[in-house]
Amino acid sequence: MAEKHSLEARADLMQRMADTVGADLGEAVASGRISGPDLRAATLRCYYCTAAETCSAWMSAGAPGAGDGAPRYCENRLLFDRLPQGYAALGV
Repeated sequence: MAEKHSLEARADLMQRMADTVGADLGEAVASGRISGPDLRAATLRCYYCTAAETCSAWMSAGAPGAGDGAPRYCENRLLFDRLPQGYAALGV
């Protein structure tokens, strides 16, 4: 079955990627490190990305290399790289 291509599904995929690489989107927004418009722009980058199936498969395969950040093809890699790490990334 093809992955559902909706804004909500892509927002979920983006959150899953952030969690996988340890980028704490919630903390970044709460602390003002990124703004609401920044978060919307990131969601739209994910929405229009053509690698969603590859992205989902990478995470389903255990996200090899996730300690180095999101894959190079990730449209939000630069954003995730500059965000604080969440509890999952710290092993808490």
